[in-house]
Amino acid sequence: MEVVSRGTAGRAGLASKVRARRGRSLRVRAGKGFGKKKIEPLPRVEETNSASTSTSSFGVDAGRSLEERVVPPEEPSVPDEVVDRALTRMLTFSGIPFAAGLLFFPSFWYLKVVRHVDVPMYVVYAVSTVFVGVSLAGITYGLLSTSGTSSQKSFLGFEDFKRNLDSLIGKK
Repeated sequence: MEVVSRGTAGRAGLASKVRARRGRSLRVRAGKGFGKKKIEPLPRVEETNSASTSTSSFGVDAGRSLEERVVPPEEPSVPDEVVDRALTRMLTFSGIPFAAGLLFFPSFWYLKVVRHVDVPMYVVYAVSTVFVGVSLAGITYGLLSTSGTSSQKSFLGFEDFKRNLDSLIGKK
């Protein structure tokens, strides 16, 4: 390996010489923080014609060609209608309490600055904690209140929530 100067052009030259020497392509990965990017070599895959002399680490698929190893895409097991319903319920039951909790900060500011009402800080903390907790419970309820089938029985999903919670706990 040749000695190359440490400037930016030297690093690029070094990387291309190392790439040419090893016969590998390089993968660029972000470093920690805002520093320079790290360049990490990709693992080398050696191709052979026979399965008994293969040195790659593909396990059972070592003797098969790339076309034989590709797995065909499968249909999703959950219908899109169910996913959309669950997402809508999760956003509704968590978004409304979270937005209400965010609206309390300006109201506490208004009470303190404009109305000169001294609101203790623990009240602000308690109110924000309650609304964040209700928002997290809303995510759980939105997911558990959705039926796994395409047919929807109720708008809010109380029956589906009870059935899904019972099966989650193991009562049925």
